[in-house]
Amino acid sequence: MHIQIRRAEENDIPVICNIINQLTPGLPHDYRDAVEKFTTHIKHNPDYYLWVAEVDGQVVGTAMMHLQHKLSYNCGTACHLEDVVVEYTWRGRGIGEALVEKAIQTAKLHNAYKLMLTCFPKTTVYYEKFGFKQHDIGMKLVLKEEYPNATP
Repeated sequence: MHIQIRRAEENDIPVICNIINQLTPGLPHDYRDAVEKFTTHIKHNPDYYLWVAEVDGQVVGTAMMHLQHKLSYNCGTACHLEDVVVEYTWRGRGIGEALVEKAIQTAKLHNAYKLMLTCFPKTTVYYEKFGFKQHDIGMKLVLKEEYPNATP
């Protein structure tokens, strides 16, 4: 099996949305503006990477990383990895690993001083095998309800 990791294109967005939907199954998702958001904010932005993993021409996984250019840390660059998801029938075949390795490699090419991610407690062991370590305390301020009237 050959896994190809490449940058996403507009025609990949519906499949990517279906795969990302597997992060929170049972909750309502609205992807009506996904292609437009990709085209206007992600595709041509040099600080965003949206990858797909393909096997035999079929998109089976995705990951997104964005760069944060800072004044702190000697004007360094930090990278944030998000939405690493493999289509559930393809899990356990090294596709997630290929996506994470692509992110690590790309972060190093940008001379980033760190690559960070947030994940569910049950997936920490998965990321630890790449050298990630638990650090800090994650917090968020909800500015709008993400899933109004949803019952997971």
